[in-house]
Order: sequence, then C-alpha cells, then structure tokens
Amino acid sequence: MKRTVMLAGLALCLGPPHGGAQERGTPIFSDTFETTATFAGNWAPGDKRVRPEAGRVVFPGGGTLVMRGDTPAEFVAEMEITVDLHPGLDAGK
Repeated sequence: MKRTVMLAGLALCLGPPHGGAQERGTPIFSDTFETTATFAGNWAPGDKRVRPEAGRVVFPGGGTLVMRGDTPAEFVAEMEITVDLHPGLDAGK
C-alpha cells in the first residue's frame, strides 16, 4: 500500500506526460546552403575547409560554424546531420 501511494504521489508531482514536442513558432532564419555568397553572408566558419557543397555544409576533418545573425534568447534549431566516418570509401562496397 505504501508503494502504491508513493507512486501515485510521484505521478501527481510529475503531471501528465508531454511528448517532448516543441510548439512550432515563426521561422526567423533558414538556409539551403545552395550558394557560396549566401553562405558567406550568413555563416562564419572556424576553418577554411568548412564550405557549402551541393546544398549541404561539409566539415572535412572537423571544424565549427557560427551564425552571423542575432538569435532570440529562446529558439529551436532544426537540421539533418550525416556523419561520414570513412570519407572517400564507396558505401556500396
């Protein structure tokens, strides 16, 4: 009985489950990484090898990328990330 009461109390303290989804707000910035000029205007790469290539950003050997514009105090970033641990190898082999 003591365990049931403790679990019920814990459930009340935690409240209902929230699926972890962030409410979508108004977009403030987006980039397709299609052109070098737009990339240079929007981003400050920490390494000269970091560059846009075919609609994506390439980090050969690592590096950093910092957005040049201001961001609000609270924001959400969305991106797709692909990690190639063996660059230069054919994935089909």
